[in-house]
Amino acid sequence: RMPTLVCASKCTTTTLDAVCELITHVHPSRASIARGFRNSTRADAGHARLVLLDDADDGVLGCVELRTSCAVRGCENMRNALMETVIVCPLHRRRGIGTILVRAATAWAFNAGFDVVTAYCDAALVGFYTLDACGFEYEAPIGKGGDGDLESCVRAFATADARARYVDARRMF
Repeated sequence: RMPTLVCASKCTTTTLDAVCELITHVHPSRASIARGFRNSTRADAGHARLVLLDDADDGVLGCVELRTSCAVRGCENMRNALMETVIVCPLHRRRGIGTILVRAATAWAFNAGFDVVTAYCDAALVGFYTLDACGFEYEAPIGKGGDGDLESCVRAFATADARARYVDARRMF
């Protein structure tokens, strides 16, 4: 059976507790992200917080946070979602869960009317987004990440038309 992607606002308190525990375990410095998931029952127009659940036992396999109120320079007429945080439970890594999570979150964004999904990542993760069937395309490094390494950009497009409009708009920069 395939895992199920659900909006955090529809999760039980127990599930949200498990998500918060996962986030703080994997990224102790990201307590604010955990708080965002915990408080996702309140309206937050700028973010979509999604949880991947195991169909067998409703256990948390991973979570992703999309910032839905952002624009790509030169493409302000296109709806862009920024995939900010992708976390897979350490017990479920190397089993394709990350790929399922990213693909499901991307599909969610496209179904919600977004033209582009963008993710910034370390160079070591570019292959995950592009080669592991996540459907993203690589862009050249854009600058230094938080750890001083070059940060790379990958983007997925809802349609071929969206990609063409993006490419045309970016030619000006």
